[in-house]
Amino acid sequence: MKQNKKIIACFLAIIITILTLQIMPASKAAAAPFTIKYRTYVQSYGWQDWMKNGVFSGTKGQSKRLEAIQIKLENAPVSGNVLYRTYVQSYGWQDWAKNGALSGTRGESKRLEAIQVKLSGMLSEKYDIYYRVYAQSYGWLGWAKNGYPAGTSGYSKRLEGIQICLVKAGGKAPGNTSNPYVVKSKNYIAYSFRNSNLLNQHYDKHGKEMGFASAQKYEAAASNVINNSKALHKKEADDGDDVYYLEATNEFAVLSTDGYIRTYFQPDSGIDYFNRQ
Repeated sequence: MKQNKKIIACFLAIIITILTLQIMPASKAAAAPFTIKYRTYVQSYGWQDWMKNGVFSGTKGQSKRLEAIQIKLENAPVSGNVLYRTYVQSYGWQDWAKNGALSGTRGESKRLEAIQVKLSGMLSEKYDIYYRVYAQSYGWLGWAKNGYPAGTSGYSKRLEGIQICLVKAGGKAPGNTSNPYVVKSKNYIAYSFRNSNLLNQHYDKHGKEMGFASAQKYEAAASNVINNSKALHKKEADDGDDVYYLEATNEFAVLSTDGYIRTYFQPDSGIDYFNRQ
């Protein structure tokens, strides 16, 4: 009988412990994670649900434009804001919005073409903010960060979706960071590799690692770097080829003296590699 009483007492103690844990106040639980939240206003559908921490917002394969966006932070561990601005059809770049305010338009049937997002205050010292867009005709572009534009300029292409996430400052990017912003130059020249064999060789060696879905997209991205006015440029010391480097996205490309792409990749040593050429 005593043995049975001990078993019953132990059983009751376990039940009480479980119930206690279930009703424990939130303050006793682990702190909530640092969250970036965002929602998009989509053609025909209006506001979508709030998404967070890299989850896709928008549509794919439906030819629906993004018209506006809101972005906000929850449970930020240090002081600071999230700021963002959009490039709107007919209007150009809008003023910076922050902390959940609307950027873009509603009821005007105007597409978003590009976006910039950044952090301020102590947040900007401790975290990087990454974002990438799904753009008409291009699909996914590379991840941009900390205020660099993502989208297109001069092509009248709509944004259809977006992902946003936070990474500790200096941490690894969530994916391919090449070609986040496609700019059309008045004197744009579509450069190519000398032949398909060379293109496929370089795509297999570099393009797949960079995250490009096809050799054609890899080649187009290399051409965009060469045409980008923000790219650093110099002549190779040995053979006079043109060397281009985009420091913001760590993209390196070489154009031969007769106008063909020789290579395109992201060097491990960044700008130091460019400086050694």
